[in-house]
Amino acid sequence: MSQKKIGPYSVVRELGHGGMGTVYQGLSPDGDLVAIKTMRLPPDLDSNTRWEAVERFQREARACRELQHRNIVRVLDVGEDQGTFYMVQEFLDGQSVGQLLQMAGRLDPSRAAEIISDVCAALQYAHEHGVVHRDVKPDNIMILKSGTVKLTDFGLVSIEGETKLTQTGTTLGTVSYMSPEQARGEKADARSDIFSLGATLYHMLAGQEPFPGDSAPAVFTKILTVEPPPLRNVPPHIGRVINRCLAKDAKSRFQTAGEIVDGLQVGTTGIQRPASAAATPPGAPATKPARPVAADTLPSTLKPAPPGVKRCVHCQTPQSPAKEPRCRQCGRPYPGMGQKLARKDEYELKREIEQAAQKMAPKKKKWWQVW
Repeated sequence: MSQKKIGPYSVVRELGHGGMGTVYQGLSPDGDLVAIKTMRLPPDLDSNTRWEAVERFQREARACRELQHRNIVRVLDVGEDQGTFYMVQEFLDGQSVGQLLQMAGRLDPSRAAEIISDVCAALQYAHEHGVVHRDVKPDNIMILKSGTVKLTDFGLVSIEGETKLTQTGTTLGTVSYMSPEQARGEKADARSDIFSLGATLYHMLAGQEPFPGDSAPAVFTKILTVEPPPLRNVPPHIGRVINRCLAKDAKSRFQTAGEIVDGLQVGTTGIQRPASAAATPPGAPATKPARPVAADTLPSTLKPAPPGVKRCVHCQTPQSPAKEPRCRQCGRPYPGMGQKLARKDEYELKREIEQAAQKMAPKKKKWWQVW
């Protein structure tokens, strides 16, 4: 019996199927394992719907082929065989976050933060190349056996400069993780992916979706008007990240995926915080921490440092006379201060957690109030 083929690729077994196609494990002509994603259109489909489905399928292939990142699934080939459109991707040997949640219920906060940080790296790269995913959810995040995190399924991507297949007033994507803009049928940008990522992180830590409902309208109503239940036993800095990601107003969220990584790292042992200014008096305008400066933007010649003043080993900026622990220019610690700052960050985090636990703990009654 001859083995089934799709184009030049041999089919090994079926991995899953949906309403418009099937995903197979296959072999390339060179004998390498690949994943073959097919789309078979019903013969009675009207021409407009057929064109839209084919264009969306091809757009996913174009988007993925242009995105070359270690945390984004690679597309190897795309074609058509006897009315079946197919796309060949690298074979991902692992499990999705959705499958892990079904088995474990919820994930450890530190592990969830690691996974989300890798997804943020993928989204930051995609957004910088003008690609918005629009369907970030646990089922589209794969954890390989090697530990690598991959963002998959760019079938609902929005590419800047191209004609939009989904016009205003149309909603596409998984309802439970949609942003308020998507729920209203408005244009989705990078901040919409950030909302969906926050909903995904919430699900990973709570073991349930942030906006559960029995129907799509009920879920839409919660997304637009209701705040999700507060998380318990979650580090405060991670809770703050989730709350900001799930802000109803897109302007109040993180504006880039890279900012989420910075928020997840605050308070983590061994992760250095940005340079902090001195305590600001009440009523004074807040000062922003200095941003790191690239080496190629530094002046070629530096003025000689005053006698007895050391330079930063990273950017060669003279150390301030106040002997601050970090360089004001690049925000990095001076030699010998890294471990002290890490211990200080760990102490502050533990104290923050203890204070939060004390506020949540029930107040004990005095002995004379018992009677």
